[in-house]
Amino acid sequence: MAEIMQHEARQNYMYEDQHGRQWLAIVDTRTKPYLAPCVQPWPQFTAPVLPAGTLLEPDPSKLGRLNVNYAKWLDDAQAQERTYLDTLQQTAEKMFGDNATRAIAERDPRLGAAMGPAPISPLFIRAAASGNKWVLGLVSADEVPSWAEPLLDTLPQYRPTLSATYGGTTEFPDRADEVAAPAGDDAEPPKRTRKGAA
Repeated sequence: MAEIMQHEARQNYMYEDQHGRQWLAIVDTRTKPYLAPCVQPWPQFTAPVLPAGTLLEPDPSKLGRLNVNYAKWLDDAQAQERTYLDTLQQTAEKMFGDNATRAIAERDPRLGAAMGPAPISPLFIRAAASGNKWVLGLVSADEVPSWAEPLLDTLPQYRPTLSATYGGTTEFPDRADEVAAPAGDDAEPPKRTRKGAA
């Protein structure tokens, strides 16, 4: 029997994640029926927040399904946020001395320029894990939940237009501890359509 070349054993395969969203991947048919992606899957949908391909893991009990590893994603995001906030405090103290706290609270643009963009807020990841439809891309991207608006500038796609859309600076996201991501569909907060949306 002639040996099957690698390119002959590759084909496109459509996976679903635990939220029912589709991901296109290339698989090796020689591993049937336990098909696993040969490369990082491509999302076939749009969403405000997307996991890296490395966070998608084949479901061991359900063929054709990928699970987002939210525990790892959240751990990574929380570590990035801690590092950012520690650096923010140190930078503010160097630049503004005794006025550091005020500079952070008022989102001084000089501090924002020195720091660069903030990492994604872990609240978005918690919301995705809880099934929030807006974060998962299951409703219109224009229907921004009110809890998410202060945190939008941690998402790259919103940074260029936030100032014009919301009429304010975008250097730092609010980090109020009392802000909580909604849990599932039943607990979604009232949604607010972004200004300027059709």
